[in-house]
Amino acid sequence: MAKNPLTRSFFDPFFRFPQLFEEDFKEKFYQEMTDISIYEDDQFICVEVPLAGFKKENIDISFENGLLWIKAEKTQEDNDKERKYYCKSISSYSRRITIPGHYDESKDPQASFENGILLIQFPKGNKHQTKKISLK
Repeated sequence: MAKNPLTRSFFDPFFRFPQLFEEDFKEKFYQEMTDISIYEDDQFICVEVPLAGFKKENIDISFENGLLWIKAEKTQEDNDKERKYYCKSISSYSRRITIPGHYDESKDPQASFENGILLIQFPKGNKHQTKKISLK
């Protein structure tokens, strides 16, 4: 059975596009998605974020309605007057994370920043009981 030339020519361009998910893109995407560690121990739900090169005073953390928002920014300037060289770079970091599990909303989370690692700890709370609803 012969292929319809109109159908073949219609779909062929879709398969000629360059790969959207080349290795460099995949690597960067997965690196950005996996740079956060979320785990729990007996007392806390913990979030670890590597922020090497950022200063404590340039990190902003907010938490509202179960959503953790981490923002950081750093500026680096190099000025070599002997060579007439000037370079300025600005890097920023921003992530929003939904905190899983059951945390105690009455207690404030604790945050620390040491050796380039931001650690945020949410005190665990009691698991919510599932309530049965009866039909009338």
